[in-house]
Amino acid sequence: MLLPDYYEEDLAEVLKGLEPNLASDMPAGDFIEIQPTDGRVCAVDGGSAVLFDGGSFTIAAARAGSVLYDGPASVDEEVSRISIRLFGSNEIDSDGGFMEPISSWRAGLEEAASIEAIGDLETGDVLAIDGALVGAGAGSRTERILSAAADRGVRVVGVSKKTRLVHVGRPAVMNAMLSAEAGGVGRPWYVPLMDRGGVTTSIAMLHSISTFAFRIDHTDPSALDVLAAASGDPVYPGYPYPLARAHNAVAIHKPTSRGLRSLLAEMCRELDGLEDFHDVLDRNW
Repeated sequence: MLLPDYYEEDLAEVLKGLEPNLASDMPAGDFIEIQPTDGRVCAVDGGSAVLFDGGSFTIAAARAGSVLYDGPASVDEEVSRISIRLFGSNEIDSDGGFMEPISSWRAGLEEAASIEAIGDLETGDVLAIDGALVGAGAGSRTERILSAAADRGVRVVGVSKKTRLVHVGRPAVMNAMLSAEAGGVGRPWYVPLMDRGGVTTSIAMLHSISTFAFRIDHTDPSALDVLAAASGDPVYPGYPYPLARAHNAVAIHKPTSRGLRSLLAEMCRELDGLEDFHDVLDRNW
């Protein structure tokens, strides 16, 4: 395979620019050992897919669900039916598309699933949500979930697979991992970074053989002990298995979305102009 023209020194300069971000300046004393402790974890997630993009409108599908995990021998799933919605031109987001309103719609379904799950949980149980509890993208929906959980004595965690969180101007997750390694910190561990509105934001490594750490927002640090005990699946060591199971349960995979598109096309066959011309080109190639 031929590479495009480039200057090797340019790549070297880019890599050199990474060096200031690869510091390990978090003191080892800031890290706290996690003691894996068995307990019930209920994970909530949502999935969505675009079925048809009409330019000035979009038809999308979404659903949400929960997984109650009480050890490997007890896993219960509760997944909603798929909802389908039309987004019109008055809902186009700042990027000229529909990703923001679709994401907001899916978040509403996740909130409803979370509130419903909390009603079945007991004091001391852990509710795990995909994503941050505070900061950009987290607002009144999160506040309602936290309020409902507090009334039931349920501990809440939000696990972010991706984050732009920085610490002293550097990527927080990378900094924490490098610092823990340099300081000989035993795994699993977490390092708290900030507190906002009753929620602590930490970076955590949840398993002794994990190669990943995550941003985790939590209302009680003891919830991380329970989360760590549920993060030993050999496929995802260090990531909470209940969240992985919930993600796979609610995802609208390609076979399902293709089937929904076919049904949509069949029902709308009499509407001229609804077909995507790319599909016409593909059929006649």
